[in-house]
Amino acid sequence: MNSIFAGSYSSGILRGIILNQPARNRLVISAGYAKKASGKANKAAEAEGKSDDGPKKEAKIHRPSYGRRRRMQFEKNRERAFDMNQLEEWKGDDHHILGHWLLNSIRDVRKYVRKEKFEIPTLSEFSKPFTLPPQENILKFQTNRVLGKPEDPLNRRVTMTVKVSDLKLSPKDLHVFLLLVGPRYNSETDTLKMSSDSELTSNLNKKKISDTLVALLSEAKNSKEKFEDVPLVKYKHKSKPSYEFPKEWLP
Repeated sequence: MNSIFAGSYSSGILRGIILNQPARNRLVISAGYAKKASGKANKAAEAEGKSDDGPKKEAKIHRPSYGRRRRMQFEKNRERAFDMNQLEEWKGDDHHILGHWLLNSIRDVRKYVRKEKFEIPTLSEFSKPFTLPPQENILKFQTNRVLGKPEDPLNRRVTMTVKVSDLKLSPKDLHVFLLLVGPRYNSETDTLKMSSDSELTSNLNKKKISDTLVALLSEAKNSKEKFEDVPLVKYKHKSKPSYEFPKEWLP
């Protein structure tokens, strides 16, 4: 059937369009181009538009889509790009591709040199001296940023650490609180560590951790049963080695 449709056209472009279409679309395209080629397209449209009972209707004329022609022109230009016979004669007025790469690298370096010279000095106006956080801020939040990958799951992960002694709980409330937190409490360093990455953003995870801590504290303080007969379990935590910064390296 492909040879029958393709044989009725002298244009190779139409042949390629028809052969690349499904069977149903192939019949519609072939019928439309056959009518147009034989000069019967207008007559067929008038015949379809006329009716015995009503006025003349608008004729439906098949036109090839613009996207298909544009795609064919793109393919033609892409094939021509690798044709050695289509290359213009080099007159010695341009660089080789390696020369263009070198010039682009020089432009990149100059761009950052200009930033260093003109933009970085202006940032000193916004500098602030470092001050230690007040003692009332006992919660420490740690966030992560993976450069170049905003969708990385590590970006929304938040870790909170706090010293349990800073919470100032009574012995009975402290016992209930430590039973609730479980292995998140490190008895060697007296720190509570909690993390969350279930929410979509780091701010939401930070809010979730803070709300969880408030709920644990309220439960430990307002609980009528203090579970004094339940012993605490000491969990083992692997401690990371810490190294002191060499004093010889200090300025």
